[in-house]
Amino acid sequence: MLRAVLKGLVAIIILAAGIGVFKLFVATKAVTEPKPASERSWNVASVRLQATDTRPSILSFGIVQSSNMIDIRPSLSGRIDEVGKTFVEGGMIQQGDLIAKLDRFDMEKNVEDLAAKAKETDAQIAETRAELKGERNQIAALEEETELVRRDYERTLALSKRGTSSTANIERAEIELKRMRRSLLQKQQIVERLDASIDRLLAISEQRKVALDRAYRDLEDTNLTSPSTGFLTDVRAGKGLEVDPNDRLATLHPINKMEIRFELSEADLGVILGYGSRRELPIGEIIQVLWRVGGQEFKFTAILDRVEGSFDAASASVGLYAKIDPASIERLPAPLRPGAFVEVLMPGPDLKNVFELPQAALGMDETIFVINDDNRVEERNVSYLFGQAGRVFVIGDLKNGDRVITSRFPELGPGALVRSPNP
Repeated sequence: MLRAVLKGLVAIIILAAGIGVFKLFVATKAVTEPKPASERSWNVASVRLQATDTRPSILSFGIVQSSNMIDIRPSLSGRIDEVGKTFVEGGMIQQGDLIAKLDRFDMEKNVEDLAAKAKETDAQIAETRAELKGERNQIAALEEETELVRRDYERTLALSKRGTSSTANIERAEIELKRMRRSLLQKQQIVERLDASIDRLLAISEQRKVALDRAYRDLEDTNLTSPSTGFLTDVRAGKGLEVDPNDRLATLHPINKMEIRFELSEADLGVILGYGSRRELPIGEIIQVLWRVGGQEFKFTAILDRVEGSFDAASASVGLYAKIDPASIERLPAPLRPGAFVEVLMPGPDLKNVFELPQAALGMDETIFVINDDNRVEERNVSYLFGQAGRVFVIGDLKNGDRVITSRFPELGPGALVRSPNP
């Protein structure tokens, strides 16, 4: 019993000693004084603003095409005797170059036949005119004879009144006068008929001359030549091939009809029409074109020509067409063809007193962060006008010399303390 009491007493003494030691440690521990919290300063990139007047270019992409493709067809039926050297698939043919020659035999014989008929008609006209001249001379002689007969008839009547001429003499003189007048009338009818014959022959001669001119043209058309300088596709012609006007020998793409179709977004169109001094599309102005072929770039120019007739609601854009300068195409070391994909730089709006910024500086809500004199962030509202190639143009509550933050991140906000290495 005594031993159990002693064990309990020892345990209590040990527990009390432990509690005492713990309280001693707590009472004598070192106390760390808290330091006041310091404000964090954020490193940012910035640019200084400078108002400017500019006319940026609008980048778009387009396709080269032909505004006027020509189907090469013969105007005659016949057999091809010869094909031009440059008349090949994909080849470039110059205006006036030979496309094909058709067999000329039938056309030459047709020209000879119509020329002979024209000469025959001319000879008939000359013959009729000679006959007409003779008849008119005979009429003149008959008129003189008729006048003599009339005088004889009048003398016979005068003698009859004096009783020195018989009735038989009067009747003979009257009959002779009527005969002469009848002969004169017949000759006049012949003259009128010959005049009509000459008119008919002249009409026939004119018809045959027209037919002869057509025959000469058909003879010339046996040499089929290129109506324009351009590129050939769908070539289907060869020596010995029988062709007619319904056969298409090739399709010609004239280089003076080459153009680019590209699209302008409604947003960019709104900037051009709604801001700046021009407020109209730059129709008639030169645009720059870049054609990338493999690792090479070829540059040439075009002239903005017209706007497509309707908007594309699906892409919210409108199509534009630019005529390619033929001289630019001929200077290219590589052959530009319809279907080529090109980049287009079109003159944009005339922007006055605007500020240019990196696109990263502009927030989705059209706000920017400006560093004030205390190196703290201020939020400014601006109006976005135009953007291209990572740069934007804005207007708003800004002035020259303002420092705009170009590196935005989630922790950055109005009032934040920042530091920028940019002056």
